Amino acid sequence: MAALIERVLVPLRVHCPRVFAGLRWGWWLLRWRRRPPRVGRGLGQDHARYLEAMDAVIAQTLRKDPPRLRAQAWIITDEGTTAQMLERTLASLRAQSHPPQRVALCGPLTRPGLPHAARREEMHALADVQMQFAVRAGSELSRAAAAALAHSFERCEAASLCVVADQRHAGPQAPRLDPWQPGSGHSPALTAWRGAAPAPELTVAAQTGVLAHVAAALVCAEPAQTGMSLPRPLASEASISVIVPTRDGGDVLARCLRGALAELAALGAQGELVVVDNGSRDAHTLSVLSELSAAHPDVLRVLRYDHPFNYSAINNWAVRQASGEQILLLNDDIETRQPGWLQALRGELARPQVAAVGARLLYPNGHIQHAGVALGLGGVAGHPGRTLAADDPRWALWPHDQRRQVSAVTGACLLTTRALYWAVNGLNEQALSVTFNDVDFCLKLGQAGGMVLYTPDATLIHHESMSRGAEDSVAKQRRFAEEIRYMQQCWPQPIAHDPFYSAHLSRTLDDLSLREPSASSLLTPYRLPALFSSMS
Repeated sequence: MAALIERVLVPLRVHCPRVFAGLRWGWWLLRWRRRPPRVGRGLGQDHARYLEAMDAVIAQTLRKDPPRLRAQAWIITDEGTTAQMLERTLASLRAQSHPPQRVALCGPLTRPGLPHAARREEMHALADVQMQFAVRAGSELSRAAAAALAHSFERCEAASLCVVADQRHAGPQAPRLDPWQPGSGHSPALTAWRGAAPAPELTVAAQTGVLAHVAAALVCAEPAQTGMSLPRPLASEASISVIVPTRDGGDVLARCLRGALAELAALGAQGELVVVDNGSRDAHTLSVLSELSAAHPDVLRVLRYDHPFNYSAINNWAVRQASGEQILLLNDDIETRQPGWLQALRGELARPQVAAVGARLLYPNGHIQHAGVALGLGGVAGHPGRTLAADDPRWALWPHDQRRQVSAVTGACLLTTRALYWAVNGLNEQALSVTFNDVDFCLKLGQAGGMVLYTPDATLIHHESMSRGAEDSVAKQRRFAEEIRYMQQCWPQPIAHDPFYSAHLSRTLDDLSLREPSASSLLTPYRLPALFSSMS
């Protein structure tokens, strides 16, 4: 069987994808007596149909498995709102399938005639209130909001638990999803908790206990304020080593090196550019390296690495030779078109708890190549929105123009520190010689308590895979399959659910398509890591 896969099926999949797809269809029909699932099956960008299907799934789930609702109370945060907005929220509370026992107001508005109204601090002292909810005034709750969140609570054993729900937006034309994005710096419209209560300002970052997220869009609210409310990047005085592996890079390499040299010169900091030549033979490439080395002897070093290509091993070896406190992994097919990108990366890395920072990468035509990595996409990890134009409305579900926390960023342009690099043993050169080593590295940083940040303030051009080429041989396909297997065995939980990639989005298509909703994707609470917005 292994020989059949190696000699027939792998080449067929690479060179004759339509024939391979036909064989797959026939095998499914014979084996399972039914048609195979369509790859990428989903709802595209039909938000209205998706929300209708989502509501149907939630209603069916609650009918089959109704929650055992405990005493509940609601807090309406009405700071800066009008009486009309408050009344809209109160009406949706009265229409709940399980109406609240108590309602409290948090803000300047007062409602003397409101039944069961209480000051928020008084309600916290009520011993019989076991579940509390907070909703932004002006928001309209779905009829099943309380029941759906209670259903989710019953699937978590933590004594102190805070759950954040997604929201939708009733626009002038059609309703749209407006999911809360962890690590993006804005507060959710609907929060529920048991045990320790949130801080008075109801910011997610201030929670104690377990913080979880459910994807069910249970509240209709104005679009959340996006973008991080943090100061601009900090100044960084650390020394830096920029590491560029190459082999016969030619003109692409020359553009990359000149851009990096210009950034290092602009910083005026202690820095070096380390080029790792993995067996270049092209005369033009050798001439470029010789010319630039002679012109910048104090900054540019060329190291020879005469071993078979192994991206992880090359970078690990180069980091050992480098002297900088910060390490920037940079592909030789990266081109600079706007200055200041290196300072932007360094400023973000200077923040507490940030362990790695990645840049926004564009194709030469201006379309997005990288705006953060999503786990589970394509089976292991992928780039959401890859190849979409920058003004495509689909980016609303994975914003490429906002600084935010992600699970991983691409190693094509990744900044970290030397100490952190070796704290997680660098890139995995045994199991991940070519692909997913950057994702694995970021996941190890996250496991150790670090945060991975994506920033569009550093934007570069990426001529993707020009040096190494595509995965178009049997040997490369076999190696790729082994690396996929390693990642799925090593990181099953993050791959099953990336906390920073919306559960509403497809895991088979990278075009930000909506997926078919299910009870498990909508109502299962997924624990969140420490969030970027929690930093002072």
